[in-house]
Amino acid sequence: MPQPRSRRSGLEPTAKSSNFVPDTILFQSLINLHTMDTTPVKHCLACHKPFTGRSDKKFCDDYCRSAHNNRLKSTHNNYIRNVNSALLRNRRILENLLPPTHEKVKVHEEHLRHHGFQFHYHTHSYTTKKGQHYLFCYEYGYLAVGNNWFLIVRRTGQSFG
Repeated sequence: MPQPRSRRSGLEPTAKSSNFVPDTILFQSLINLHTMDTTPVKHCLACHKPFTGRSDKKFCDDYCRSAHNNRLKSTHNNYIRNVNSALLRNRRILENLLPPTHEKVKVHEEHLRHHGFQFHYHTHSYTTKKGQHYLFCYEYGYLAVGNNWFLIVRRTGQSFG
């Protein structure tokens, strides 16, 4: 006479073997409990959301890592960006005022200021043997010649004369 079929819980041995067939939900719950007990929950340095992972992991994803590092460097980078912008603007103004066919040109201070030239930004200076003090924005320089007039020059190579 055949035995009536009973519902299996998943933890009973099967008729064909002596192995247990685990109940998937119960098994997953046990794994989750084990993982939660042994792995400390860390918080992302950027968004402060909890996450798990390697012991040295600091961010939940690449976006947060990138955002955090950009935020740390933003103050420093803004200052450098502003200075570089002013230097490049000064260079562009000097370049536009000195035609490629000329070696030097005389320009009034008001003309430079009108174009947005900022006199306190320059890359380097050069003093000639005669004692003339040129200020440069990269390869373009200017020399105060008196009465608010400036001489604009282009330095080619390493020589200047």
